[in-house]
This record gives sequence, C-alpha cells and structure tokens, in this order.
Amino acid sequence: MTIDHYKSWIEQKYHGSMDYLRRHIPTKEDPTSLLQGAKSAIVVAAPYIDGGNQAPFRALKLAGYAQGADYHTWLKNRLDQVIVDLKKHFPSENFFSATDSMPILERDLAYQAGLGWIGKN
Repeated sequence: MTIDHYKSWIEQKYHGSMDYLRRHIPTKEDPTSLLQGAKSAIVVAAPYIDGGNQAPFRALKLAGYAQGADYHTWLKNRLDQVIVDLKKHFPSENFFSATDSMPILERDLAYQAGLGWIGKN
C-alpha cells in the first residue's frame, strides 16, 4: 500500500473509528521522523507462532496470530537483539526496531523487499 493509496483509504473513511491511522499519515509519509537520517530499512518476515509456544486452541479455529504469545512482544525483542549485534559491527550507525504496531507502511516495505504481496486483507 503506497502512501497515496493509504491516504485515499483514509479519505474514504475505511479506517472507521481508528483515528490514530489518520494521525499517523505524516509519519508514514516521512519515516525519517522515527529515526533522523534513516536511508534504508531491513525488513524481516517471521511466522506468527513463536517456536513451540503455540496455545492448544486448534478446535476453536483462532487465527494463528492469536494463538500463543503476542508476536508484537517477542518479535520486537528479537529485533532489538539484532540491533545489539548490528551496533557491534556498525557502531556509528543508528537503528530502531518496529513491528506492525508502529506508524510505518510495513506491508509496502515487505512487498518492496520481496517478502509477500498485498491482498484484500
């Protein structure tokens, strides 16, 4: 989803009562507001289920991301560890980690990185 498509989606009020999505437009337009001087993104993909932490809810037909630990937490922790390792090799560079709970166009970044596609979800 490009920023133009995102803005159009907001203008059509598809975001419902989630007004924070409208307020995020300036940051989504300029991700360097999250990290001054940012020029690139390292984009990763990970399964929702964290290793063996899957909860036994198969009979309830819960979505994968709702089973087990919250991926926003464990994935962010893993990404923060990657930053620690990157800083060892690139001490003069700045990094920050984010999951899809940050005001970035993460689906667009993933698509551009070749990690998926944008569907009707």
